[in-house]
Amino acid sequence: MTLLSSHRSFEWDEHSDQPKIILDKAFKRRMRAQHWPDLLKMFATAGVVLPSAMIAMGLKSLLRPQSPRPRQAPANFFGMGVSLERGDIQYDLVAELGVTEVLVRLPFWKLEDLSHYLRFIEGWHRRGCNVMVNLLQDPRTISDTTNLERQARVALSALQGLISKAQVGNAINRAKWGFYSVSEYLDFLEVFQAARDTYAADIKLCGPAVIDFEYHHTARALFNTRTIQFDQVSALLYVDRCGHPMNPQLGVFNATRKIQLLSALTSMSSKVANPQLLVTEVNWPIKGTAPYAPTSETECVSEEEYEDYMVAYYQMAFATQMVETVYWHQLIAPGYGLVDNRDGRLRRREAFGRYQRMVQETLRDRSEPTGEV
Repeated sequence: MTLLSSHRSFEWDEHSDQPKIILDKAFKRRMRAQHWPDLLKMFATAGVVLPSAMIAMGLKSLLRPQSPRPRQAPANFFGMGVSLERGDIQYDLVAELGVTEVLVRLPFWKLEDLSHYLRFIEGWHRRGCNVMVNLLQDPRTISDTTNLERQARVALSALQGLISKAQVGNAINRAKWGFYSVSEYLDFLEVFQAARDTYAADIKLCGPAVIDFEYHHTARALFNTRTIQFDQVSALLYVDRCGHPMNPQLGVFNATRKIQLLSALTSMSSKVANPQLLVTEVNWPIKGTAPYAPTSETECVSEEEYEDYMVAYYQMAFATQMVETVYWHQLIAPGYGLVDNRDGRLRRREAFGRYQRMVQETLRDRSEPTGEV
């Protein structure tokens, strides 16, 4: 448990693989107060853009020709989150699943260990996998802009030729991850865009990596006067608080419609090169796994529900034909992964075998719900 900044709280929870919640409410109020002008811009932008996107979403649904969908999802539709800390056994487990798209987290507060991450990434590269890297921020990285330029240059230069895509930032709408406004995130992104353009032109930069159904943050990131460009839009599109992905939020927005609205936002923006979406994190927390579950027990589901919801989510995402890859988060994690590694052993959950069959069948089994609307 390490405090990474004297003026911005950041403590990492090794159990749930995310920052701990900031308990100092006065600190959070002070930080948000500093960014109130951008918060006003965000809500003003969202007030115009989101209704327009909803209209566009409805029109697209009405006007789109009903061409038959492919019977099989492409191989790159299935992605898996992996972690250096979980070890080399992941190479064999991913091969067992039949997945060729992997997402590796690269925390910038561990950049002194870059050589270890590069070895891990090279292992995937040698095995014929396409690697996307998730560049995780922390408050110190965000604040130290001079050092950030060097870090971005070093990281992207080293990754050139090994990865196809990089997600810049993670869960940017959660204060515990270090950002207190979208504008602050866009400053961060500009540094990486400049480094990429100079030192790693082949790497596609993705974002804004908004978590959950909070598209007012997405709207602010995609509609502004900055000279930024996303090669693709990525989102941590969790729906776990609604239970089954068919269950709606705000009355109408089930997983399908959330994807459709995000796609409409993406299509309307001039700052996105490729309209196909990337879901870089999704899962359900599992009952009885505290302190490893990333949420409270209220949101947790049984292993049987976890398995069923996982398949339904993939099928609904595929049915939209708007998502390029869904990365399951993640392979090994006691509280939410396909494999439980407690007690010094690896236990493949039933969902592991289900995921394997899903990849092999590439969603040809139409007995499951499709989520079509």
